[in-house]
This record gives sequence, C-alpha cells and structure tokens, in this order.
Amino acid sequence: MSSRKRPAAISNIDPAEWRYRFLFLCLLLLAVLYPIVHSPVVGDLMMALILLAVIYSVSRHRPKLFALCVLATPLAASLVMHNVSTFDQVFLPTLIGGMAIAFLLFTLVVVLMDVLSKGEVTTDRLFGAMCVYLLLGVLWGFIYAILLRFDPSAFKGLDFENLDESEPLIPILVYFSFVTISTLGYGDITPATTVAGTLAWLESVTGQLYIAILVGRLVGLHLAAQKREEKEQSTG
Repeated sequence: MSSRKRPAAISNIDPAEWRYRFLFLCLLLLAVLYPIVHSPVVGDLMMALILLAVIYSVSRHRPKLFALCVLATPLAASLVMHNVSTFDQVFLPTLIGGMAIAFLLFTLVVVLMDVLSKGEVTTDRLFGAMCVYLLLGVLWGFIYAILLRFDPSAFKGLDFENLDESEPLIPILVYFSFVTISTLGYGDITPATTVAGTLAWLESVTGQLYIAILVGRLVGLHLAAQKREEKEQSTG
C-alpha cells in the first residue's frame, strides 16, 4: 500500500521562514485595526497576539525565549486585570506601559541582532527588518504615553485629561510616533516641553539612522553571499 505524499509546495514550507512574517502581520494589525475600532479591549487583544508572535519568532533560541516569557507573563496578567478588574485605572495603565516598553525594547534588540547577523538575506529577514521599524514606532508611542501620565501638558493638540474610553490614548500616540519617525511632521500634535521635544527628535534621528545602517548592512550581506557563490562555482 503506497503512502500518499504531500504536495511539494507544502512539504517545502519551512516554519522558521514565517517567524517574522507572522510578527509583521500582528504589528500591522495593531497599527491599523486598533485606531479604527477605538476599543481598549481590541488593543489589549492585539497586544496579546503580538506577545504570542514574538515568542514564536524566538522559539528556537531557549535563553531568549525564557527572557521574553519572563517579560511577557506579568504584561499579559496586567492586560487581563485591565479588562476584568476595578483596579486603579490610573496606576495600572502606567504599569502596563512600563512593562510594554521593556518587552518591546527587548524584542526589538533580539530581532535587530538577528536581522543584522551574518547569513543569507532571505525574505523572512526582510520582514524582520520591517518588524524592527514598526516596533520602533510602537515602542516610542508607549514612551510618549508614559510621559503624558507624568506631564499631561507635554504635547500641544492633545487634550489628555479629557480623553474618554471611546478615544484610547495609545493609537493617537502611535500615530504621532510614526509621523515623527518618518519625518512627516503634520503639526497637528507637537511637543510642548523640553523632554517631549527631545524624545521626538531622538526618535526621528533613530529612524533615519536605522534605515541607513540597515540598507548598508543588507547590501553588504548580499554582496558577500554573491562573492561566496562565485568562489564556490569557480573552485567547483
């Protein structure tokens, strides 16, 4: 009795090649879907999905996986408390923001190290590079949120004290973050204090440096791979 073979297109799929594609999709959903739905619950669900996507992307590296799980566990617990408990709704969002910053920063470093490491420039590596850019934008959005918790007058064009549940804070600040990192500068929201201004220009410079360094590194890796292939063919 002959066993049925899987189609070549399915059997050749490497799950490792989809690590950053899944994460990219989740980050894109957070950036696009959350502002449209205007629901804190949806935002928390998207954040939980990103936690799972990040854990999946580093599942092959146990030390990194352990560190991310340590950071993700209290963050996930806080997200649940935010939706099901009557815990202090001023302190808890600040706590969630702080833990989200730690988690996103560690994730960003892990993905960036992988993207810039030696090896073939694959499609999934390019998705990883795009994930780093999106992570930078989301990370700075949470940093601005923490700043507003301590200084509600940090930005002009944003009435923090009068925001209600129908207009969550994070999507607005993530929007401002991506406008800043891409140097669009629409001017509808602007820094009003020295700290806010410093954070804004630091983000803008970080975004430009990242693109310049990334392009240079990926081009270098691609040329090195080409030379290695040519050498192997000539010696073969």
